[in-house]
Amino acid sequence: MRAKEQAKWAVIFLLPALVVYTGLLVLPAAYALGLSLTDWDGLDKPTYVGLRNFKELIGDPVLWTSLKNNLVYAACTILIGNNIGLVLALLLETGIKGRGLFRGLLYLPAVLSWVVTGFLWRWVYNPVFGLLNTVLKSVGLGSLAQNWLGDSNIAFFSVVAVAIWKGFGFSMVVYSAGLQNISQDLLEAAKIDGATRWQTVRSIVLPLLRPIMAVVTILALIDAFRVMDVFVVMTSNVQSRALQVIATYIYKSGFDYYRMGYAAALSVVLFLIVGVSSVVYFKTLGKSLTE
Repeated sequence: MRAKEQAKWAVIFLLPALVVYTGLLVLPAAYALGLSLTDWDGLDKPTYVGLRNFKELIGDPVLWTSLKNNLVYAACTILIGNNIGLVLALLLETGIKGRGLFRGLLYLPAVLSWVVTGFLWRWVYNPVFGLLNTVLKSVGLGSLAQNWLGDSNIAFFSVVAVAIWKGFGFSMVVYSAGLQNISQDLLEAAKIDGATRWQTVRSIVLPLLRPIMAVVTILALIDAFRVMDVFVVMTSNVQSRALQVIATYIYKSGFDYYRMGYAAALSVVLFLIVGVSSVVYFKTLGKSLTE
């Protein structure tokens, strides 16, 4: 088959996916970009205002607070949640009995939707009859009982703890798959050379897992910046800027404050943050892998 004919059939087979991709991603993104240059309440005709929305973003304290919350959320879920998943994967791949059962139980939180997870943990955190305060009181630590979701000073980190609990199962499964693809010959050679388990993990396992770590980190970073539903479900009764993230601020700007153009500008900023950070991270990783 000639090259031109192969190219023609390739275009034919790719065309349906390209149409769907364009209709569901490219066109909505272009529409949001155009909408970000307008002042629109969602009802009347949009008024073109140029870059006014983006200029307003620079001095918007709620945006900077939301961005800080997203960064803290990302740091906690990546540094704590992913590392818990990595440690659990390493433990499960040591050949312990029933590891399939343990892996399934540990992965179970990742299967739950954020709405179910949010309502479940609202019950756990309930200050009157919640499981957490009840356990603390039963073991003599009643002084540590808190209004976990009603106090804006600790509610944010209460939500972050739930995100870590829900997310480590996914990273554990991904790391387990990566560990199973590591050549056993390398591990046996290290064992013959007298390397301890920790030396093997540090010098062989972790370097080979770096590409997988990059993927898991980027996925966690994207999730951290688009997180919304867990905050809506768990903190809907707490009106505090300390609990605002960019996605909830976008929603409030568009549907509570009727500023669709400003919400679109926020969406563009969020897209740029995630896109630029992903590109920079992968370029940095690529350089480190080739050195």
